[in-house]
Amino acid sequence: MVKVNRSENLQLTCSGSGSKTPTLSWKKGRQQMGTGETLSLTDLTYPMAGTYVCEASVPSISGLKRNESIQVIVEGKPEVEIQQTIIQELDQTVKLTCTVLGHPQPEIRWSIPGGKAPVKHSSNKYIAELLVELTPKLIQSGVQCTAENMYGSVKKNLELKMVTPTPSVSSKPALEEEQGQTGSTVAVIAVCVCVLILLLIVGFFYFMQRRGHLPCSRGEKRSLTPKEGTPDNTVVEMKADRRNEQTGLLSPGGGGGGGRGGGGGGTNEC
Repeated sequence: MVKVNRSENLQLTCSGSGSKTPTLSWKKGRQQMGTGETLSLTDLTYPMAGTYVCEASVPSISGLKRNESIQVIVEGKPEVEIQQTIIQELDQTVKLTCTVLGHPQPEIRWSIPGGKAPVKHSSNKYIAELLVELTPKLIQSGVQCTAENMYGSVKKNLELKMVTPTPSVSSKPALEEEQGQTGSTVAVIAVCVCVLILLLIVGFFYFMQRRGHLPCSRGEKRSLTPKEGTPDNTVVEMKADRRNEQTGLLSPGGGGGGGRGGGGGGTNEC
C-alpha cells in the first residue's frame, strides 16, 4: 500500500524473470493501464486511487501467468459535488444529496438545524442524503453542505429551483378518436361478415338446385295437374326404360284403356 497526496506524481515498478523473458502489463480493475516494468501516474486525483495489478505472462506458453497488486491511496482536501434540486410545489419532502471525494474520511454537515444524515461510502467516495420539507424560507436561503478532514474543509451551496408544473395535455380527445376508429372498424367487419354469409346462402341454394336436390317449384307442379273438368285430355308421361314401356303396352288392359280408364295408377314426376 502506498499513500500519495492529491495532485502529486507516482511511479510504480514491477519486474519478472524466468527461463523465458515474461511480458509485463498493468491493469486497474478491467482497464488496461500500460505495459512494461514501470507505470507512471501524474497529477493524481481521487478517482485514480485504487488497486493496480502487474501481470507477468509468457505468450508462447498458454496459461502461464503471475501477478502482484499494490493499493494506491490518494489523500487530500475534500472535493464536494452537489446537484441542483428542482421542485414543483411547496410543502413537499425532497431528498438532498451531497457527494464528497477525499481521504481520510471527511465529516459532512448540512446548514439545516439538526441536518445530520447517514453517509454511504465506497473507496474514497462518500454520499450524504438528507430528507427535508420545503418552505419558502428554505428556498430563499438555500442549503449548504460542508465537508471537512485533516487537510481542510470545503463548502458548497445547494440551489433549490422552483418550477411551475406544466399542465398535462388531456388525453380525452385522443381516447375518443381511438374509440371512434375502433367503432368504424367493427362496423366494417360486421358488414363484410353479413355479405359473406349472404353469398354463402345464395351459393348453397344454387348448388343444391343444380344437383336436383331441391323440390320443384309451384309452377312446375301445376303444369302436371289435370285441369278441372277435363280428365280425359290429361297425358302423363312415365319415365322408364324401353323394356318396361313395352311390357306396359302388352299387359292386359294396357294400350288405350290405361290412359283413360286406369288413370288412378299413374305418378307425377318433375
